[in-house]
Amino acid sequence: MRKKSFAFSPRRLTLTRRVILLSLAAGVIILMVLDVYVRRQVRSDFSKQLTRQLQIQVNEGRLRFDNYVKGHFRLARIIGGQARFLDYIANHDFTGHAPRRYQRPPAWLPPLSMLRQLTRVDYFILVDDAGQAREYYCVCKKGLPPGLQTIDATTLRASQNENFMTMVDGRPYILSSVTIGNRTGTASLLLASEVNDTLLASMHPAYRTGDQILALVTGYTPAVLASSDILRIPPGATVAKLTKDYLYFGAKVFNYEYADLLVTYAQFLPRNEINTLAAPVIRRQRIQLILVAALFTLLFVSIMLWISYRIAVITREIISFSQDSLGGAVVVDIRGNELEVLRNHFRLLADEVRSMTRQQALLLQTVVDAIPAPLFYKDAQGVYQGCNQAFVDYLGKPRQEIVKHTVFDIAPKELADIYYKADQQLMSDGGRQVYEAKVRFADDTEHDIIFHKAVFADESG
Repeated sequence: MRKKSFAFSPRRLTLTRRVILLSLAAGVIILMVLDVYVRRQVRSDFSKQLTRQLQIQVNEGRLRFDNYVKGHFRLARIIGGQARFLDYIANHDFTGHAPRRYQRPPAWLPPLSMLRQLTRVDYFILVDDAGQAREYYCVCKKGLPPGLQTIDATTLRASQNENFMTMVDGRPYILSSVTIGNRTGTASLLLASEVNDTLLASMHPAYRTGDQILALVTGYTPAVLASSDILRIPPGATVAKLTKDYLYFGAKVFNYEYADLLVTYAQFLPRNEINTLAAPVIRRQRIQLILVAALFTLLFVSIMLWISYRIAVITREIISFSQDSLGGAVVVDIRGNELEVLRNHFRLLADEVRSMTRQQALLLQTVVDAIPAPLFYKDAQGVYQGCNQAFVDYLGKPRQEIVKHTVFDIAPKELADIYYKADQQLMSDGGRQVYEAKVRFADDTEHDIIFHKAVFADESG
């Protein structure tokens, strides 16, 4: 049993199928190109909008932090003006003992319920006139840092002014104080709060965008002083290195008159967050793009199907005409591309027309040559288009020197003028013409010949 092999050939596809495949391929390619362009454009536009939005948020965060610092100072003033605090300072001696820690708010502070409603403070410290911490209360579990156990006079005076920020044991702190006189000299209330991840995390807005990290940046070579996420952005990390993986947004530098730190409130956003945040927008844009591309592809396919249908109709008509003209003698494969089929049938028809034209010309020349009398025919410009053998013989010239030439090329001028004048008269009057004129034969003798001429019209008139 003979096995049949099947091979795919694009030439065997019909025009309709080709149009559909090419349209789908073009649609897919255009969709892929537009998808890349749209994704880049959406990311660019989204990044610009995100930058503006985050810059607004970082400015608002700076105001929140600034308000916290001012609230810190106001709380010191409030506590320092309360009667319970003044009475305690006036009636107690703080000298001569080590710092005493209170687990609950002492008598010189407002109740715990009230403290929870006020500005968050890490340490409430009573300091004697020598700058030694004598009593303190803190909400944290760790004890009093060494740098807060002894406060120098300069720091204490600076903290009595609004918005003081300094370094304590290598960490940024906000300090606020009030000084009250007592029977042994003076005593000061010092409020101290570390600017750490817990404090900065509380500065996040409720409507924040993405996984932001807040930070304080300082130094001529900007470096992180504190951040809301010390695992990802640890203190000491330089901004130059962080910007490789994070977008950086900084608010204006704090201009605190008595602070010894120039601090910028900053915000970092992981760069991969942009892709995460932009993904829903890109997804919506991609769906819209697919719908638009599908609509245009469908429209294009519909138009091309209509065109291919018209071509198929013309192809069938040409096939029918060619088969009738050729008498069914030649079989052409009508499967596959209609344009290819149409070309093949045109080729067959052209070959057949050329063959028939040659046969008819040969037949006409044979009939004309069989006429014994000289015979010729010209066009309207007087150029010989053909003649019979008798005309060739009596002129004594080759046929190629007669056809496509005029009487001025084959006859003396005095005779050519007569023939030309007679031709012009015939073309003007039409009908038939009979006249007698001399003709010089091949033996160079002249004879009187009677000419019979008539005008015939072609398709152009």
